[in-house]
Amino acid sequence: DYSSQEVLLAADLYKEESILEAMASGVDFHLRTASIAYNEEITDPSDYRRQIAKTIIFATIYGAGPSKIAAQFGMPLKEAKRIVEAVKLAYPNLMSGLESKFEQTIKDGYITTNAYSKRRIYIQDFEEYRRLKEKLHRFKQYGWDIRPDLKDKLSYTESLIRRKSFNYPIQSSGADMAKVAGAILRKRSLETGLFQLVLLAHDEWVVRCREENSQQVAEILSKSMVEASALILTHSKAKAKAIVSKQWLK
Repeated sequence: DYSSQEVLLAADLYKEESILEAMASGVDFHLRTASIAYNEEITDPSDYRRQIAKTIIFATIYGAGPSKIAAQFGMPLKEAKRIVEAVKLAYPNLMSGLESKFEQTIKDGYITTNAYSKRRIYIQDFEEYRRLKEKLHRFKQYGWDIRPDLKDKLSYTESLIRRKSFNYPIQSSGADMAKVAGAILRKRSLETGLFQLVLLAHDEWVVRCREENSQQVAEILSKSMVEASALILTHSKAKAKAIVSKQWLK
């Protein structure tokens, strides 16, 4: 499977050099983020703050906020806001990139994926958002009292679009990467006759082969997945690790 695929895709898409450099050098990126969030050096991988920092990064990519962090870890909302803000300040390109993607999505009504697939994903909620915006504009234009439910619906619909504009480019690029890897692996399978493809699960491929060919197949698998990632990523290289086992593992 790919190592930290979603974080790598987000950092690559929005050119967050500090994340890319940390991941390329083999630094534990989540420990680094925890040190930033708590303003102290944290080196123990089992430190609970590493998991909090990891969750903040994924929550940001998925469009969640401090309330989600506070609820998940049972911390005061004020503390959650503080550490989320610290992480956001540490990765300005990622944050500005996500916001720019949202603004472009609101303007266009669809999300663009990556330079390889160049796919448009049309937003299901866009027509409702535009209808509510026009309705709010008429209320203001004629000086009518604006109903609270109208503002609430508009805010909710906008938040849906925001989350999708953050998440879809990363998830779809990850899917593209895995599917391209499958095409390459299929070709290698036919060329070598050493293995068969069994299952694609999110960012990992399961293949089967004879035990005496396992190390050779593991190498083919890793190289093929890295080859696929090079078509999607433009500023970094993915790492892929093959695990050899006599049983299928999660």
